[in-house]
Amino acid sequence: MFNWAVSQAAPIRRVYSQRTVRYQWKYGWVSGGFTADCKFDAPAGSDGQQQWYTRNSYLGKGRGRFAEGAYNFVFNGVELGDGADKESYICDDWTKGSNVTFIEETPVVREKPFLFVGDDGRYKVFRPALKKNSKGVSYTRDDMGKGETLDLLDSFFIARPGVTAAEINANLKAGKNILLTPGMYEISEPIRVSRPNAIVMGLGWSTIVPGPECRDAAMVIDDVDGVQVASILFDAHNSSTNLLRVGDGVSGRSHKDNPVVLNDLFFRIGGFMPHKVHVDCAVEINSDDAVGDHFWIWRADHGVRGSVGWDVNTADHGLVVNGRNATIYGLFNEHFQKYQTLWNGEGGRVYFYQCETPYDAPSQEVFMSENGTRPGYAAYKVADNVRSHQAYGIGIYDVLHHDICFENSIEVPDNKGIEMFHLVNTSFIPGDKKGFNSVINGIEPSTYTHAKQYVARVPEFIGKN
Repeated sequence: MFNWAVSQAAPIRRVYSQRTVRYQWKYGWVSGGFTADCKFDAPAGSDGQQQWYTRNSYLGKGRGRFAEGAYNFVFNGVELGDGADKESYICDDWTKGSNVTFIEETPVVREKPFLFVGDDGRYKVFRPALKKNSKGVSYTRDDMGKGETLDLLDSFFIARPGVTAAEINANLKAGKNILLTPGMYEISEPIRVSRPNAIVMGLGWSTIVPGPECRDAAMVIDDVDGVQVASILFDAHNSSTNLLRVGDGVSGRSHKDNPVVLNDLFFRIGGFMPHKVHVDCAVEINSDDAVGDHFWIWRADHGVRGSVGWDVNTADHGLVVNGRNATIYGLFNEHFQKYQTLWNGEGGRVYFYQCETPYDAPSQEVFMSENGTRPGYAAYKVADNVRSHQAYGIGIYDVLHHDICFENSIEVPDNKGIEMFHLVNTSFIPGDKKGFNSVINGIEPSTYTHAKQYVARVPEFIGKN
């Protein structure tokens, strides 16, 4: 048995296992995770996870005896071996309470770069090639797959805690990529990635902290082709406008042939320092065609005493997307105080979403949207003027300490280009006067005054106009 009993910010990638893979420990439960580019000859799954997202992997025996009995399981570009119960993935009926979404292909992605030792004994970084309409793993036992190999010492600036943002920026401008070794990097100005095809990647828990004088963002990626940022935690010990911003504004410049790709990025607001901190929006994406591949965006709901509270660690949005044709796989976004995900750009796509409401909204009167006319803020909001958007496997859960109503968990325009598949709500602290009135746009009564209706599902919502 190979146990991978983890939660949101511990992905399993590029692993080949001949043993059964279990996503929980014994009979406990954990709250979901992410698998990509893995080859599992034996069964892989879990009885106790709340949700899980699996992308571009091979499941030779499927999930075996694992029931995956909770809320939301999404399989995207996954190959099933002859030993898998394929019907349980592809033909599950959401109208009868199924919890599995299966999407045949992954439209566009670049796997995460990684460090290895070459045949010459030198450290290298392998950057996988961009894939379109892909399925299955990107490598074999004898072939690393398509991509480029970069010599670490020749191509990278190796950063250690204590290095300044100015030093990192100077090396980026000089043509170097950046490898952040484990540790905490407090910076006094944003890391600015302005060179096309630059790589910024971390090892371990490489953590970027905007210092008290860094009020803009921890990292800003210019509106250029092919930048890849991977394996970094952005931690808001101090206030700033953003933690990560992709493009300083909406330019309309296409990057479809070489998009910015963001792998395994995690964001925390509050929970660490016992003082007030504010971030307007943790992640803002303005460039077109950007690809996100596993985010956990977290306004902390627990932590060091004095670090968490409705008026202590404040943040309106976890994610705002203004650019066109952005695609995000494995989006975890929790506890923000207004629209947790706000999508203003055309042509967006999301494959798997996990979201919990803010626990700590103090009263209904301070938690109203639409200029104070609508109870609560939707956890997933597509702007009214958007004509085209797709989302698959959306799980939203209310966890409320007070009697608070959300009119909808999801709000989208009623346009024919809006396609939402497999939407699910549930309540972790049920009560007759708390929770979601409806799942989406007034459709399907949910957890508010329906506490005994533990899970509310909408198989699909297709706009009509």
